[in-house]
Amino acid sequence: MPSIVSGISAEKNAVSQKEMDALNWINEHTSNDSVIISMVEEGELISYIAGRANVADTHFVLQKDAEKRFRNIEKVYMSRFETEALGALQEYDVSYIYFSDAARKTFGIDDLDYTKDTRCFEKKYDDGVSIFKVTCKLK
Repeated sequence: MPSIVSGISAEKNAVSQKEMDALNWINEHTSNDSVIISMVEEGELISYIAGRANVADTHFVLQKDAEKRFRNIEKVYMSRFETEALGALQEYDVSYIYFSDAARKTFGIDDLDYTKDTRCFEKKYDDGVSIFKVTCKLK
């Protein structure tokens, strides 16, 4: 029975082909110094598969500002306001937003409302996972 449970758990946590394609796109089409924001649970995928820095992963609790990072990640996914999202993104010098189906389900959203302003957010990838380039900063 334990092997069945671990098999089910591994399948649930498996990375989909669409996620792999998006992570490979990040690796191939972004600069090495890019910072990617994603859900905490996806941070390690950003680091290990895409080879880019993340804002937080499951080890971020060791950071002295862990709670603030977590709140800012939530802000990026839940905010309806561009200025609020930009403030959180700017704090970590984020270059790209990784918006997966898992994020859609977790936060109960279909899209990031503020990314409709194409002056500040450019959709660079959209195939199951959306990747937005952050193109402006608050003054």
